[in-house]
Amino acid sequence: MNYTWKVAAMEAAKNEEGLVDVVKTVHYTVDCSDGTESIGAYRSIGVPAPDAASFKPYDQLTEEEVIAWVKAQLNVAEVEEQLSKALELKKNPPVVAKELPWAAPQPE
Repeated sequence: MNYTWKVAAMEAAKNEEGLVDVVKTVHYTVDCSDGTESIGAYRSIGVPAPDAASFKPYDQLTEEEVIAWVKAQLNVAEVEEQLSKALELKKNPPVVAKELPWAAPQPE
């Protein structure tokens, strides 16, 4: 399975303890694909307060850094396993809609 993590949006505090544009919430997506089918999830997570000594200005952040923040707070293997299971259910659903037997086309 292939997993793609992306940042969809971020929310930031204008000012916090002398720091400007401090990221508070990250909205992210995780997509799971087997090359044929895919499924995704959209989630949000709060970001811990930054250390002033290592604070990086908002306009200098990269998607890779922000995804690393997100992954550091999650059990990545569990998230990806849940998506893999959801993809398998999508491909092989245990329950399917069936045509009503009495609504089948009648031969002419």
